[in-house]
Amino acid sequence: MSRPAPAAGASDPRPRLLVVGSSYMGDTVLAVPFLRGLRRAYPGHAIDLLAEGRIPAELLHDCPYVDAILPWQRPAKRPLAHEPREVRGRRALPTLWNALACGAALRERRYARAYVLKRSPSAALVALRAGIPHRIGHEKKWLTPLLTRAVPLVPGRHQIDSWLDLLAADGLPGDDGRLEAWPTAEARARVGRLLAALPAGRQRVFVAVTASDWRRQWPLDRWVELLQRLVATNGCEIVLCGGPADRDGHAALVKASPGHVHDLSAAVPLRDLTALVSQTDLYLGIESGLMHVAAACGVPTITLFDPRTQAGWRARGPSHATICAAVDELPQRRTREQPPAEGAAWLAGEALEAIDVATVFERARATLAQMAATRTIDLRTGRHRYEVEVRSVADAPADTVPAGG
Repeated sequence: MSRPAPAAGASDPRPRLLVVGSSYMGDTVLAVPFLRGLRRAYPGHAIDLLAEGRIPAELLHDCPYVDAILPWQRPAKRPLAHEPREVRGRRALPTLWNALACGAALRERRYARAYVLKRSPSAALVALRAGIPHRIGHEKKWLTPLLTRAVPLVPGRHQIDSWLDLLAADGLPGDDGRLEAWPTAEARARVGRLLAALPAGRQRVFVAVTASDWRRQWPLDRWVELLQRLVATNGCEIVLCGGPADRDGHAALVKASPGHVHDLSAAVPLRDLTALVSQTDLYLGIESGLMHVAAACGVPTITLFDPRTQAGWRARGPSHATICAAVDELPQRRTREQPPAEGAAWLAGEALEAIDVATVFERARATLAQMAATRTIDLRTGRHRYEVEVRSVADAPADTVPAGG
């Protein structure tokens, strides 16, 4: 199903709704329950998603809950720097003017309502400038005055539920929070040809090691050791797929286990990502958008988490486990803080450095063994379907494994 953005003056008798989304992969996947709830509440409306970058357009290309995905071309982001406030203010001017221009271009669509999922003043400013009379989003400094209804953001609440709170505040029915993905038969066939070159009869583990925020990363040498053990002990084939920022980390892993670690980044376009992930057996990695893609594809996950963020962003369900270090005196997490050493080849978050290889290896090994024992075949699709229950360690939070436990 193609999702081209129609011209601004396209004739469509249906009333329109605008959703202003995020450019991030994880945010895009987690917004699906909100979009599904919105479609259920407004079956006769046209729903447009305004989002920056190519990730939302590619991942939601076949989403049945959106009628059009509108590209939002924003000014290029600059590296964060410690600058005087007046300098940062001048940098914000292009973003301000861009939001006003984008809103003006959308005015002809005459939207009845706007839901601002992206928590930034520029996102709400677009809806205001577009003349949308009903604008709902979360409370935040500089954002609240631009909304007609600002919903309190509950600390520690899962991101899925936070966005569903916007529907509830608007008097609309809720949703069960289930994630979805729509890999096409053609994409699965293309990916299947690539995976056919891997050794047969071995479990495939999709691994994600790089994050947009370096504080979510685990030391690279530990990834090397972990994957070598999984290949040698469990006979796993490791699958990697990412963008330019992942290149160096992927190269180190491929070099450490040649023939068993496969970087498919150049061969698999973003639109085929769900088709690739859905044909693997386990996601093993750090907190990233790829974790949510795996959960949406029904693939069990084991994720290394900073304990200060797992409540809001972990994959939910019995087939998803998190590993956190038992760190009690960490400072308040600031995702946009500068790295301590510029130019370093690899940075790791202080919370994840407390997680040892043995803990992750034993959890992955136990999960893979349980999956091999409970694997069934879905006769409708030919896909493997895993009936897995990942049990938590005693006295640990649900589906969370403490490091060293």
